[in-house]
Amino acid sequence: MSSISMDVPILQINEYELQHLVRFIYKHEQLLKEFGAIKIQLNTD
Repeated sequence: MSSISMDVPILQINEYELQHLVRFIYKHEQLLKEFGAIKIQLNTD
């Protein structure tokens, strides 16, 4: 099995957005469609 490395956008998410994850994903739906994936990173600020 081979793995393909590709760049995907990394989005910062805060506690409120994490609680409303579906809304967050819908908000960034265009990026998801364009890249096929997104990385979500918790913003600890």
